[in-house]
Amino acid sequence: DASGALSIYEGLMEDAAATPEIVRAARAGSAEAMAQLGELDAAVDIWRGLLAEDPTSTERAGIELQLAHGLLQGGDAGEAAAAYRALSSSDDPDVRIQALLGSAEVARSQGEAERAWGLFRQVADQSADAAYRVQALQELADLAASRERPDEALQAWRELIATAAPGS
Repeated sequence: DASGALSIYEGLMEDAAATPEIVRAARAGSAEAMAQLGELDAAVDIWRGLLAEDPTSTERAGIELQLAHGLLQGGDAGEAAAAYRALSSSDDPDVRIQALLGSAEVARSQGEAERAWGLFRQVADQSADAAYRVQALQELADLAASRERPDEALQAWRELIATAAPGS
């Protein structure tokens, strides 16, 4: 649970033997736990503080993804959308796919169902990672069902099953 995780992260941050990298990772983890506990302002402050410390490019991308997700959870869709747009030009294909998924969630939260559909479809069609394809296809099925489009929902579920099937 998030409160237990927060206690673990706090212990890591207080450990005198912890390396700076471990302390940074624990701070990022504590921010994620705080966000899950509804303490979004505190989480955002931690993520922004970590970004100000000039992290490695890999760390920066992870923190920026966490921040964008936290902003969306907190209802700041505009700032989340800007963060996901910036991440969509990353050199890392994994970060780009996560940015597309985030952008789709932003679109969905703002009632832009067609845009969300297109972004989820893009992930389903382009991701080399089956886990992201499955996530996108599940979102497509849910979106189609919520829009009372059973044929589209069924097609998305069929694609999802084919993607998730052993050996696929």
